[in-house]
Amino acid sequence: MSHLLNRHLRRAEIMGVSLRIYGISGLEAHFADSVPDFSDPSVYFITRSADYRIRNDRRVMIGDFIQDGEILARGKWRAGFMAITDGNAQIGVSRGGRVSGYVARHGGSFFRQLALVSAGTVCDGQYILRGKVSRCAYARDIDGRLYFIETENPEGLSTFADALAEYGFTDAIYVTGGAQPQLFFRSHDGTPQGRYVDDKPHKLVVWTARE
Repeated sequence: MSHLLNRHLRRAEIMGVSLRIYGISGLEAHFADSVPDFSDPSVYFITRSADYRIRNDRRVMIGDFIQDGEILARGKWRAGFMAITDGNAQIGVSRGGRVSGYVARHGGSFFRQLALVSAGTVCDGQYILRGKVSRCAYARDIDGRLYFIETENPEGLSTFADALAEYGFTDAIYVTGGAQPQLFFRSHDGTPQGRYVDDKPHKLVVWTARE
């Protein structure tokens, strides 16, 4: 089945940074407000999406955020984005509104995050997070394949971005998630691995097998 062909995990070390690289091309993406039932064999991967603030006891998303065509937040300083229409996800780096406008008109979903790499060049003007923690990102290679990457050890954001660019990813956007003890994913044969735990009100990206 085609959705299994690119579903894999590999490890790499580049510039002293140890990475776990999950291939997610061929899967279908959608947003969710809560952790799905990962005993469902169609659920292959779960991650966080945009960051948020709590304001007056309400969750407020940071940056442009669209869910199923509904605009829930606006803001363009964070230049990285993920756009989803008809289950097809792409990432990119732009503060323009063309992509988000298209997504809203077609009932899709969209979030913004910090840009790490654009066209193979690091985006150091976006590195507002300090210190060393486990880092995560969505990335795209020169052939357009999508990946989710996490570090095995705490790293600075600029060090992480340098490693992604050196590895050969053309675009990459940050995703929070370093506090998660273990990701949930399915291996290439569909065997479940790990268990997604998130006790905070994140909007999630859920990746499922295409029907």
